[in-house]
Amino acid sequence: PTFRGVEKSDFNLFAKYQFDFQTIDDFLKEKEMVLYIKLHPYNKPSPAFLESLTKHENIVFYEESDIYNTLSSFDMLVTDYSSIYFDYLLLNRPIIFTPFDYDDYMKNDREFYYKYDEVTPGPKASDWIDVIKYINMFIDNPEKYSHSRQTIADRFHVYKDSYSSRRIYKEITGLL
Repeated sequence: PTFRGVEKSDFNLFAKYQFDFQTIDDFLKEKEMVLYIKLHPYNKPSPAFLESLTKHENIVFYEESDIYNTLSSFDMLVTDYSSIYFDYLLLNRPIIFTPFDYDDYMKNDREFYYKYDEVTPGPKASDWIDVIKYINMFIDNPEKYSHSRQTIADRFHVYKDSYSSRRIYKEITGLL
């Protein structure tokens, strides 16, 4: 999830939207999957949430501050409004969007640079029950929304290689 509230504020979009640890853990075990939960560094999980995580082996709190080093190792992304999905689009893998608190977020936290529905190429879940439904959908058809993902990736990424740093360096040294 993206940043909400003030720095180091508690974050709870899980229980509020039907995140049942046991049900989700059982589902993940059955599918031989692991759900890594990565919060924005400015938000912190509640002690009760962290305690619940210790009881479920297929739900893991991702503690590394920089997820970009491992982003390509994930088969699917579940996110709300985080810009990380723009980078994940380069992989053209399934993305499930979770705008559970869209109205509240727009009113109390941030605004968007683009119209959310126009730049989010994937299903929009209304709660964690929907997330499970969409994970199943992508297990059955990982190519669903592929064309939409590619269209949005083309809109936001001129280059899709690993030479951006080289191009930036060349531009900077060209100015000197």
